[in-house]
Amino acid sequence: MVKTFNSIQHLRGVAALMVVAFHLLVPARGIVYPAWTSFAGASGVDIFFVISGFIIYTSQTAEDRGAADFISRRLLRVVPMYWAFTLLLIALHLTVKMGAELSLAPAHVVQSFLLIPHFNPGDPGQIEPLLVPGWTLQYELFFYALFAAGLVLAPRRRVLWMAASLACLVAGGLLAHPRGPIASSFTNPRLLEFLAGVLLGAAARKYPGAFPVWGWIAIPLGLTGLLATDFAGPLWRDAWGWGPLAIAVVAGALCLDLRGRSLRAPLLRLLGDASYSIYLSHLITLGFVRQIWRLAVKPGPDAWTFATFCITAFVVSAAVGVVVYVLVEKPLLARLKGLLRQRPRPAAVAEAVA
Repeated sequence: MVKTFNSIQHLRGVAALMVVAFHLLVPARGIVYPAWTSFAGASGVDIFFVISGFIIYTSQTAEDRGAADFISRRLLRVVPMYWAFTLLLIALHLTVKMGAELSLAPAHVVQSFLLIPHFNPGDPGQIEPLLVPGWTLQYELFFYALFAAGLVLAPRRRVLWMAASLACLVAGGLLAHPRGPIASSFTNPRLLEFLAGVLLGAAARKYPGAFPVWGWIAIPLGLTGLLATDFAGPLWRDAWGWGPLAIAVVAGALCLDLRGRSLRAPLLRLLGDASYSIYLSHLITLGFVRQIWRLAVKPGPDAWTFATFCITAFVVSAAVGVVVYVLVEKPLLARLKGLLRQRPRPAAVAEAVA
């Protein structure tokens, strides 16, 4: 089985840019917002969830870490950058009033840092932390915890554990219709997207020949479907509508990787590497672009002004994310990697933070 999944990494960059495009609507309303305009892209999160399930399964299966080591590495990979951007957002709110609707209620702040699902007092009804993109990290950490629990089992039984536990949680949610933020989050059908990634990883490991090279056509078909259904209304905007399409996109990327047909796309690779930084930083970047635009450009009611703003904000968000990756995230991960080297552990465990 191949160890480098270039197409999967490219897809991470695409998914991050999809989320940026979706969130362009918020700052665009402060410039000019034609009533007919709507952006797709929220389904990029669904692609991320499938990829996460795949990567966690394949990396853990290859390196066979213990549960404690696995959890510590995942926390070090995810949490420090999230905390840094949460602190930055709080500082910007206190100094330059970024995010006027932001609530700094103590319980909200504490639960945000701990990534505990809760209702946002600044946006009632929404289950999200201070740094809004962090809501997906709540799902990620829950998935990590379930996966770590399965590491006490024999490798061949771990997939069965994930399938049983996630299916039971989702089934329980469908039957009980929980309203609390924790119960409703951790019984959400989106959890099945992580499971789909795990199953893709297991299939790619055991039956790589089942992924034909022509399967790459699932990428454009799936992405087109995701973008089209984003305009189709709320019926499609959940795991049942987007999940299968996101799975098809990731499976298409696997067909390329397993057949050695990955595209040589250095820019996409860089965006994939920087996808976490892009994802965490883009709302803050969009806020700055909005303020600068309002000072430098006279807003107009025309579509050209709207399009120019959106293109500018989109490119700047991607560029800032890449800079953050190169100057902050990459050195930070290298430092954390050094700390992990100093810990005694079995020789079979790999050195790098996955």
